[in-house]
Amino acid sequence: MTDAALSASPIKLIHIPTVLGAVVPIFNVPGVSDLKFSGDVLADVFLGKINNWNDARIAKDNPGAKLPDQKIIVVHRSEGSGTSFIFTDYLEQGQQGVGGRAGQRQLPQLAHRRGRQRQ
Repeated sequence: MTDAALSASPIKLIHIPTVLGAVVPIFNVPGVSDLKFSGDVLADVFLGKINNWNDARIAKDNPGAKLPDQKIIVVHRSEGSGTSFIFTDYLEQGQQGVGGRAGQRQLPQLAHRRGRQRQ
């Protein structure tokens, strides 16, 4: 629930986590087995500002990695979910306070990317 939803409740609600899980991006780059992404680089990949694997900003986070001159194709879940909210919240934080580009939302506004609905 958002802060607004919590404050709109007629009774006091307290969140008690009962299950924890990780939300992580994955990648498939031939010949590359390990990559690191800073928050701002990952946000810019999902926003379409970084489009190739050998981009200087990705290379800076991964010295020595042999990154191909290959287009990045981002695939994301296209229906709304709590997981999408958690991930877009992280992307928003990775934008270092600029705000409003990816937005915190259950349904990502990443129209230039390939969304896939769960089956």
